[in-house]
Amino acid sequence: MPAARTRNIGANAAFDFRPPSGGAAADSLAFRSIGLMQDILIVLNERAGSLLDRDPREVKAELQRRFARPGRTVDVVLARGRRIARAIDRGARSDYDTIIVGGGDGSASYAAQRLAATGKALGVLPLGTVNLLARDIGVPTELEGAIDAVEAAVPRAIDLGVLNG
Repeated sequence: MPAARTRNIGANAAFDFRPPSGGAAADSLAFRSIGLMQDILIVLNERAGSLLDRDPREVKAELQRRFARPGRTVDVVLARGRRIARAIDRGARSDYDTIIVGGGDGSASYAAQRLAATGKALGVLPLGTVNLLARDIGVPTELEGAIDAVEAAVPRAIDLGVLNG
């Protein structure tokens, strides 16, 4: 078996899902002070493993409702296949300050690569079947808990890398 090759591709803002110390008001203030979570794009993989038994349009409406705040823009895109990557790419080039990806490891990994060094924050809603990144950064695996965690999260930098790439 060949040795693993790794390459560091930088860092990106992601969310810290540890319980907040200052309460929800303090976290909301922290987001406002650094300009995050005001213009949000949520890219939802409508074929993600944990959505197969749910109506994606209902999940979209729930996300729209749960993330809505005065002064905040929230756009939710339902996509499948290559359209997921295209939506993430558009978000990376846009004025959105936060991109939240609802899907599995493939969607989250692609978003992390595309958002690296953009200054945009990445949130993850673990809707796939394994969800390694979400587990590593402490996101609850059920949708309602994950939404709560993203809402209460504080942005922080994470290391990104490529293995065997």
